[in-house]
Amino acid sequence: MGFMNSFVLNLIVVTLGVLIALIIDNWKEKRRNKSFLRKAFKVVKEEIEGNRKQVKDALDFHKKLFENLKDKVKDKDKVLEDFIHEGLESDELNIPGIKKGVGIRYFIGNHADLVDQKLIFQLSDIEVVTEYFDKKVELLMNHIFDRFHSRVSSDKKKFLALLGNVISSENQLLLLYNRFLEQEYLKNI
Repeated sequence: MGFMNSFVLNLIVVTLGVLIALIIDNWKEKRRNKSFLRKAFKVVKEEIEGNRKQVKDALDFHKKLFENLKDKVKDKDKVLEDFIHEGLESDELNIPGIKKGVGIRYFIGNHADLVDQKLIFQLSDIEVVTEYFDKKVELLMNHIFDRFHSRVSSDKKKFLALLGNVISSENQLLLLYNRFLEQEYLKNI
């Protein structure tokens, strides 16, 4: 009987030791995950805040350019280059340099299981709209370069239509950025 009591006591002590070790390990894992999420959220938040500022500045610029040019489409004395420069306050078309979601991809790729699916869908939507935005900018720039010296009003109208598409994507990106940044868990980061 003494041997059996000693065996049971040792079994209980070892079992408790293993359970305590598992509890501590689980606690440490939760802390590491929480730390990772905090760092990842911070990177993604900073990236999106930077993109939002660039898109907002470009959107304001593009809206003003669009308004400055929409009534001048039929002016046949001006080539597309002059038409565009007439609407610009500087020599550049303001195209935002949107960061391509490095933080977002890292975040989703490494620990998507720790994150609410709603957040992942929001980040994915941002990435998809950013890709569409890039395509629209590419179409606009190709149109400008291909018809730089054109006097045809339809080329100027197409420029305005393409610029309108870019403005639409900028509005959509701003909406998605703002929705993302309104998330409660991002306010304290």
